[in-house]
Amino acid sequence: MSRLLLFSVAAILVPSGSFSQIATPSGYQLRGFLGVALSEPDPGGDFRIIRAVDSDSPACRAGITRGDYIVGVDGRSTAGLKSKDELLNVLRGDPGTTVRLELLSASTSRLDTLIITRVERLLPIEPSR
Repeated sequence: MSRLLLFSVAAILVPSGSFSQIATPSGYQLRGFLGVALSEPDPGGDFRIIRAVDSDSPACRAGITRGDYIVGVDGRSTAGLKSKDELLNVLRGDPGTTVRLELLSASTSRLDTLIITRVERLLPIEPSR
C-alpha cells in the first residue's frame, strides 16, 4: 500500500532543473492572476466596469472594489479598446510582473492609480478565439 502511495506522489512531481514542479491537471495552467472579473458590456457597449473582485487576490489587497471603472492600464487609456477580450488581454501578464491600473473609484469617485503584482494561480485554459 505505501508503495502505491509513493508512486502516486512521484507521478505528480515533474523534475525541472534544480527544483520540482507540480504537474497541472488537464485543462489548467499556471498563469498570472489579478483577481478581477469584468462586467458584460452595458447597453452603450462599455465593458470596463469591475463586476467582482476575488477576496484572496492582489486586486482585493490593493483596495479595488466592485463597480470601479478601469480608465487606464500601464499608462494607456482603455477608451480605445473595442471589447472585453481586448481589455482582458491587456490585463494579463506573467506571475510576478506588475500592472499599473488607473481606476475611477466607485466609492469615492476619485481617480486612483494602483500598481499591482500578479500572483501565480492555477486557472482554466481559455479556448482560442
